[in-house]
Amino acid sequence: MIPRVLHVFPGFGPGGTELRTVALINALGSEFQHGILSLTGDVSASVRLDPELGVEMLAAPPRGNAAAWPLALRRVARNWRPDLIVTYNWGATDMILGALPASSCAFIHNECGFGPDEAERMIPRRVWTRRLLLNRIFKTVVVSERLLGIARTQFRISPSKLQFIRTGVRTDRFTPGRNFVLRRELGILDDELVFGFAGVLREEKNLPLLIAAFAAAGLDGSKLLVVGDGPLRPMLESLAREPGAAGRVVFAGRAADPLPYYRAMDVFCMSSITEQTSNAQLEAMSCARPCIVTDVGDCAAVLGEQGRGFVVASGGQTAYAGAMTALARDPASRLAAGEANRRRVETVYSFERMVGEYAALWRSALVRGIA
Repeated sequence: MIPRVLHVFPGFGPGGTELRTVALINALGSEFQHGILSLTGDVSASVRLDPELGVEMLAAPPRGNAAAWPLALRRVARNWRPDLIVTYNWGATDMILGALPASSCAFIHNECGFGPDEAERMIPRRVWTRRLLLNRIFKTVVVSERLLGIARTQFRISPSKLQFIRTGVRTDRFTPGRNFVLRRELGILDDELVFGFAGVLREEKNLPLLIAAFAAAGLDGSKLLVVGDGPLRPMLESLAREPGAAGRVVFAGRAADPLPYYRAMDVFCMSSITEQTSNAQLEAMSCARPCIVTDVGDCAAVLGEQGRGFVVASGGQTAYAGAMTALARDPASRLAAGEANRRRVETVYSFERMVGEYAALWRSALVRGIA
């Protein structure tokens, strides 16, 4: 019998955690039979799953009151009969709460990051819930050194119940190159310097800071390319019409494949108020792009020592504009940083290593259950 793995997400849109799981499922092929339960009903990331694998998208039950909801999720799990339940982030912990007491299958939880409500401090009720639940399941996986520290000191997860797995990137696909054709399609001249962001336009990405810093830098012959879509797009487009940014910010919308856009950028930018290990940052680094990031999560650790000059405090508009200016004025520094970033991902953040570690963990859980 092929082991059945049920993945439970708060929502299954095209975010970093969801796309990493898609990549894992596709890479592991037919070793496991997968089901995906999106608690919001958003399954838009499913288009990237290999259709040959027959991944089943489960319908979420109607959300009742706080007490009834975990029990409704228990019924979903009981009907699908998984051998392993894998949950992702705080929004999916209700599945553990509901299904764990009545299930003999193994559970693995993934802590991949926080929303804006926990960007600056943990919510006590959630901390206590994690303490109670996560020491009773097989393992909790964290994707950053920062999260590993939080899991140890605040969630107080036993070392035997905790595993750190670094995110990996397909260095064979995300390779250096330049895409002048796409630049021209976007109205960007060949000799313009392009700062770029790729991701979902949500509050925690703090893109008003990026737009404000770009405007404050006032760099002639430069553009800011924003790749992605989300609820904040109308507000961001309004900010981009203000003095200093007007006519210089290009909104490309959601991209099915971000690779051509990384190659259209000269510098990758991220201004988040909360982040752990960003897939977009790793992909841009694999494409040999220099990066400017805020000092949140593992953004600085991912860059390593060679990127420290391009790490700024979260919310630091003046420092961010200064980093943009420094890179704009020093092409040799941009080239050196990009080459160092490529070497960094090849050495530390390989996709094959990540797939192997997750596969070994899932296999171990299936053998050992919740012990």
